[in-house]
Amino acid sequence: MTHSLIGAALGSALSRKVPQKKRAMVWATVVASNFPDIDFLLPNARADGRLGYLLHHRGYTHTVPIALVLGLVIGGFFSRIFRADKRAASWIIFSSILGILFHLVADFWNEYGIHPFFPMNNRWIYGDFIFILEPLLWLSLMPFVFSESTTRAAKAVLLIAGLGVISYAALGSQTIWPVALAIALFGLFSCAVHWRFRKGQPALVLFLGILLIFFAGSRSARLQIEAQYAKNSEIILQLATSPAPANPLCWKTVVASSSGKGDYRARLGVLSLSPEVISAERCFPDFSGFSIIAPLQTATLSDTDHLKWLGEFQGKFSDLVALKKRSCGFSALLQFARIPFWVVQENHVYSGDLRFFRPGRIGFSQMSFLLDQPQSCPQYPAPWAPPLSTE
Repeated sequence: MTHSLIGAALGSALSRKVPQKKRAMVWATVVASNFPDIDFLLPNARADGRLGYLLHHRGYTHTVPIALVLGLVIGGFFSRIFRADKRAASWIIFSSILGILFHLVADFWNEYGIHPFFPMNNRWIYGDFIFILEPLLWLSLMPFVFSESTTRAAKAVLLIAGLGVISYAALGSQTIWPVALAIALFGLFSCAVHWRFRKGQPALVLFLGILLIFFAGSRSARLQIEAQYAKNSEIILQLATSPAPANPLCWKTVVASSSGKGDYRARLGVLSLSPEVISAERCFPDFSGFSIIAPLQTATLSDTDHLKWLGEFQGKFSDLVALKKRSCGFSALLQFARIPFWVVQENHVYSGDLRFFRPGRIGFSQMSFLLDQPQSCPQYPAPWAPPLSTE
């Protein structure tokens, strides 16, 4: 939904340059805004199951060089289909390229990450400041896209989607009722603002304002976490943050650290920027009543008024290096896992990424690999640099 709304808003705004080809521009931009996610259908993302998906989703089609080519092709295709003249075609192609680049930007700002500058740079980069399903971003763009829609079917789809956002907030397991109410009120406010000005600028201001608020929240959360680790004389190796949906006061935090003695620790916690408004315990309903389960144990860092630690994984870097040599599947997972954890049982290593650990369920990054079995290597290796260095 995020990519489609951004594409529709971009296409509608730019179509003022060539209003006679508005449909072509909107369709081209919406398709371009979603097209990089076609990578989940590619053989290299499907042949190796979940591991292949982790390694190759947000892969080559999410790099700037290929995105530019895809945008050019998509724009050219829609220009041809809609028989655009030279001037209109140039705007359609420009809109398509912009739409596909905005896909990369939108994928950057959450904790999953992308590596857009491959092959020049094969490292992951992360925004860590927007939840992957952010209703406030949707509601900031929906009134503008609704008013720009020219068919009843499109307006009906957007109306149903808007009601779905409110229902998701009210009934979803990741929001509390004050936040659900705030989402509904923001939706009404967004509609009222657009109705008052009837232009695209209010949607842009609301959209950018939401991004700025969450970005500022993520920086504040990081500063508090870094300060606690500095007091504990631990070196932060990776720090990932993700907000609760529509709530810039609440943050999930996952940290990989070391005391510099060859030890490795990965901690999962929740942080409230304003505990007097909402406590850390109430921030994430999914984590309420959380009890320590394998492979996590009680965290060795103390809780604060702002920060509550839910659990901790402890290991050794020497074990991590040894397991990489004994399992090329586990070694491949480390090209995705930003904050890995692992458990060795008999001839298997059970592992995953603590960013996507969920109490009482198996996260999509959790999997097991046979040890000392070269034939279990991924069929399609990936070129990404591991987010966590073991050097």
